[in-house]
Amino acid sequence: KGDAGAARYLTVASQAADDYGDHTLANGTVAVLQVDGDIFAEQFGVKSDGTASADTLEAVLSYANNLADAKVVLPKGNILVERSLTGLNGAILVGQGINATVLQSNGDYTAFEFTGRFEARDLTLQQISGTFEGIGFGNKRTDTSDNQATYTRFERVSVTGFDFSWWYRASIWCSWKDNYSKSLVGIRFARNADPYDVTSDAPAGWNQYQPTIGWFHNVGIIENVNFEDDECGVYGCAMGYTLISNTTQSQNGDKANHKILPVTEDPTGIWLQSGAEGSRNAWSNSITSNYSEVCFRPFKIQDQKSCTITAGFMQGGAGATPYPTAIEVDNSLCYIESFTGQDFFDTRVIAKNNATVYGKIEGLSTGGTVTIEDTSKLFEKREYGTYITGYQFTSGTAVDSYEIPVDLSNNSHYVLKVGGLYNGSSIRNATFDVFRKAGDSLTSIELSSGTTPNFNVTVSGGRLVVNKTGSFIFDFNVTLHQVSESVSQSEVLTPI
Repeated sequence: KGDAGAARYLTVASQAADDYGDHTLANGTVAVLQVDGDIFAEQFGVKSDGTASADTLEAVLSYANNLADAKVVLPKGNILVERSLTGLNGAILVGQGINATVLQSNGDYTAFEFTGRFEARDLTLQQISGTFEGIGFGNKRTDTSDNQATYTRFERVSVTGFDFSWWYRASIWCSWKDNYSKSLVGIRFARNADPYDVTSDAPAGWNQYQPTIGWFHNVGIIENVNFEDDECGVYGCAMGYTLISNTTQSQNGDKANHKILPVTEDPTGIWLQSGAEGSRNAWSNSITSNYSEVCFRPFKIQDQKSCTITAGFMQGGAGATPYPTAIEVDNSLCYIESFTGQDFFDTRVIAKNNATVYGKIEGLSTGGTVTIEDTSKLFEKREYGTYITGYQFTSGTAVDSYEIPVDLSNNSHYVLKVGGLYNGSSIRNATFDVFRKAGDSLTSIELSSGTTPNFNVTVSGGRLVVNKTGSFIFDFNVTLHQVSESVSQSEVLTPI
């Protein structure tokens, strides 16, 4: 029955049989497939000659759902999945190689729809209908509480030709590694059940499942994936995700033709959101070593409590045709470190709707202006976490001076506190704000509280100096509090 005799069976008395893996014999007995290790799809009649195989493939995947860590091994060739395969939970789908095993979909449906765990590796899934449509891998398109992907993994998988290569309604502990995507959108972390409604908020809050799912995409990793999707590579409301060494390229079409993204938005490499527009309630997403080329807007960071972009590169457009925006930060706190680019963008950074951006993108050839709305701030070098260094010294009766061994940074702010026991019987203390623009001549030392009858503070050679002015012994305690280092505000104000 399609297995070419390539399987072992145990004949038993009459019982239920699917007639794909287990077979009912002429005498009414049943030949029960004996599985030792991997399950070979050909044993269930799966064909690799391009003929319809949804029924047989569904049978073997259903069989695998009932076994722990069962691997369904696919043959080389083209396997037509002519309808959606649903209810998948537990199967591991393994091909013979990304160019050897080719699964083919030919319509507007989710080719592989899972409700829990699912894995695929070493294969290609392609839409062959002649137009972008459908979903490659994904959840059910519902808000029901049972609709969550858990521990899904994809390695060395190519997905092409769909509206979405991967579409998730809710998910946790999912991973992608060494994959390729060429659809309209690569990975979509959705916040409602309609894949094409990208503007409505989630129907309920974070991590809410009863009576309906709110929004939940928590803790995952995307590593070394090449997103050549037309509209967006990674798009949606993820939380606690780590993106490492990915590529986003070819997001450079006419936004007026968007099918998924709003037509007001430029094609984008990575667009992170939260569960509701304007609610800053997504956080702990990290993007490292991202490469972007032929991408109109490499990043849009929206409604994030915190997001870090570290060590990446962005290739801009030609001089006569610069790309629109390198990074757009909307209602978010975003840290940018060790990020560079080349060629041309109209705008290096857009910060809007109470956004705060720390960091600077180096290497853009020209243009690369900064647009900052009145509600937002940009600090072109990351503000350092505050730290305090303490010093103690005891003067003699002479007029002494003590240098604090810290080289002051330009464009920086410090708070200096000086106090101690004077003449063994009274307390002296004062606090100073120290602003250093550039060099000693542009360093301001302002008394902000306390009094200084027996000492003062000066600057010499880029260091602060505490000078005792009386002849009595002074037991000094000094703390230098560095508020920020090398901060420069790039916003240019105009007269009102």
